[in-house]
Amino acid sequence: MMRFATRLFLICPLSSMAWSAALSLGPGASAPGGTVSLSLSLASSGSSVAGAEWRLNYSTYDFASISITAGSSVTSAAKQLLCSNPAAGQFVCLISGLNQNVIPDGVLATAVLNVASTSTSTSSNVGISVASATDPGGASIATAATGSRVTITQPSTTISRLSCSPSSIIVPASTTCTVALSAGAPAGGALVSLGYAASGATLSIPSSVTVAAASTQQSFTAQAVSATTNTTATLAASSSGSSATFSLAIAPAPISQTAAPPTAPANLAGIATSSSQIKLSWTASTSSLGIAAYLVESCRGSRCTNFGQIAQTTATTYSNSGLQRKTIYRYRVRAKDTAGALSAYSNIVAVETRWR
Repeated sequence: MMRFATRLFLICPLSSMAWSAALSLGPGASAPGGTVSLSLSLASSGSSVAGAEWRLNYSTYDFASISITAGSSVTSAAKQLLCSNPAAGQFVCLISGLNQNVIPDGVLATAVLNVASTSTSTSSNVGISVASATDPGGASIATAATGSRVTITQPSTTISRLSCSPSSIIVPASTTCTVALSAGAPAGGALVSLGYAASGATLSIPSSVTVAAASTQQSFTAQAVSATTNTTATLAASSSGSSATFSLAIAPAPISQTAAPPTAPANLAGIATSSSQIKLSWTASTSSLGIAAYLVESCRGSRCTNFGQIAQTTATTYSNSGLQRKTIYRYRVRAKDTAGALSAYSNIVAVETRWR
């Protein structure tokens, strides 16, 4: 701690202890990256203050630097203000002079603090401690000290807009979406949660994005994974109680016009298992789109040609029941793919039911 320039300041006559003095630091406010000025004031309460000393304490996380200059009360009394920085977050200041002039009530010093751009605090204490004062004779005066609280105004992180370009996509295309804030994100960034709602469609999007500090927007990709019909997906973004939505039109993938139809079922064969039932089997068809079903057709008579569909199945076997005994039935089968395209017919097989 710095000491006064003359040893007279350390003399403490009992008669002076009846008086008192108060040092108080005024409030202030600023935003990250800004500055705030705090005035240290003297209220002598009847005392004749000729010198003073104090320690100022501050957060190095919230304040990047500080400077202290003499106030009007000090200069009017022809005194000097000397400050040193013995440790991080501390300044020790001394008011002294080679005269016995009384320092009037008012501003002793002004502290200008630079608020750190990385501060995420909403307020920070600036304290005054180890305060003392002396009268013109060097006697100590009982001194109280009051610090201050600086309000740090963090920028708003309200979501102002959510948009995507293009605004309509076809499976499996993607679109670039952007979340915009009404002001630059605070130190540490702004976390924005994402989601969507869609009927008959599936999207791939991240669960959240972070808008970087001081930035006002962040982009992400939304990809259409599937859609059964033309539909609209509602994308949503939310952060700190604010939200925004965007309607994205999604269409299913078009049916390929160049896809080959399914191959015809092969090796159709049948056997009478009773007087009223015939069991059929065949070799599966192939298709680049996949087989949706087999259509089984039949007519009655050894030379019949008036085939009609009697069944649709996904298996490669079928049992036709409820037939007349000792009767010939002719059969043929064709395949249908997932796009609805039909194959050529299989071979025709004729089978006679048993007598009994």
